[in-house]
Amino acid sequence: MDLVINCNLKTFLGILRELGFKVKNKDKYFEAIKLDHLFYRFHIYIIEKQRRQSPTLFCEIHYDFFLHFLFLGVDYKKKPFYFFKHILEPIFKKRNITYMLLNGMSWKTRHNTAILKGFDLK
Repeated sequence: MDLVINCNLKTFLGILRELGFKVKNKDKYFEAIKLDHLFYRFHIYIIEKQRRQSPTLFCEIHYDFFLHFLFLGVDYKKKPFYFFKHILEPIFKKRNITYMLLNGMSWKTRHNTAILKGFDLK
């Protein structure tokens, strides 16, 4: 699932840490991971793009088995959407954070196919 958020990076990473995510700073992006069961996890990639008026964060959210190959064993729709609707969205509304849900609900419609194109948004 692809999500665009209009808030600063520090605020969003703080929200994820409050929810129990472990956040790692990679070279060009941030990665947040939260184990859901013994072998499954929520996985969020975050990229910050500075726009004219405010910082914009692009997030790619998926639920996967910790050992998977490309798109096999990965859920881009059901669990990420439930996580967004029931956990993230109420927090965004409470803090007046604007967001936009993109069409990344499957491997073919994802805006950021991380493995094939990398994390460079244009």
